[in-house]
Formats: sequence, structure tokens, C-alpha cells
Amino acid sequence: MAKIMNEMMGQDNQDGLPVRSPANRTERLAFAVKAGVKEFALSAEPIRWKYAEGKTIIEWGYNGQVPGPEIRVTESDKVRIIFTNKLPKATTLHWHGIDVPFEQDGVPGVTQKAIQPNETYTYEFVAKPAGTRFYHTHGGVAMGDEAQQLDMGLSGGLAVDLSKNFA
Repeated sequence: MAKIMNEMMGQDNQDGLPVRSPANRTERLAFAVKAGVKEFALSAEPIRWKYAEGKTIIEWGYNGQVPGPEIRVTESDKVRIIFTNKLPKATTLHWHGIDVPFEQDGVPGVTQKAIQPNETYTYEFVAKPAGTRFYHTHGGVAMGDEAQQLDMGLSGGLAVDLSKNFA
């Protein structure tokens, strides 16, 4: 059991994992504006999710929650996501339905290298088109990683509001 826990969580047991609950959720991911770019910090990490009093389940979350926090921007915003992988496996981020540069699309081995454990990667793109979208893992490099990582909880909401200049 310790070997499986180490492969999934990066440690031999769940005792060191942070316990999170709906009370820990952030509705919207905060950002800072730096040189006209909306900059967000996002990480993937193992957690214990408290779903009922005295009951937890082992999950992988973005910023310590499942699903990950909502990222909300306005169409045409310049966006920078500084992503840190705190998982024991490689992963990436895919921006579902967003027109991103090829190398920012988050498909390991095709559009970018997988982000290894304890590595940071910066995604940059212009938010378009407007709509309700989501972000999610595309796994690491092994076949089956994407399904496993999605099942563990790695997805979150992404909303691109209409530009104020829309007529």
C-alpha cells in the first residue's frame, strides 16, 4: 500500500496531505496586473478532500481544491498563468476552447514538454473567444495519465466574458 501511495501522492501515507473542504474553496482565482497582463498563480497538488464530517477522499486539486478555482477574464485580455506542478507525476494544462498559441495548448509530447514534478511552466495567451470554458490536465507522458489525472480531480472553470467594446 505504501508503494501505491508514494506513486500517487509522493509520500507513503496520507497523513501529511492537507485536508481541504468546501469551506476552503475559492470561487474565483485572484490575479495581479503586471505590465498590462493578468497574471494568475495555479498549482496542481495532492490533497485530502473532506466531503462529509470525518470522511475524506484522496484527490488531486488545483490550488488545493476540486474542482479548481474559476479563472475569469475578459475577451482580449492578455493572460499569464504561472503553473507549478506539485504532483508526483508529470502533467500539463489544456485551455479547452481557447485560441492559444500552439506551444501553449498543453498536449504533452505534441505541443509542449510535460511539466515534471516540482517544475514551473508559464502559459501566456490572449483570451479569446468569449464563452464558458474549462481548463484541465492533459496528463504527462504515459498512456492513461490523462484519464487518471482527470479522475483524480484536475479540472476547473474558465470564463471569458465579452469585451466591453462589443457592439
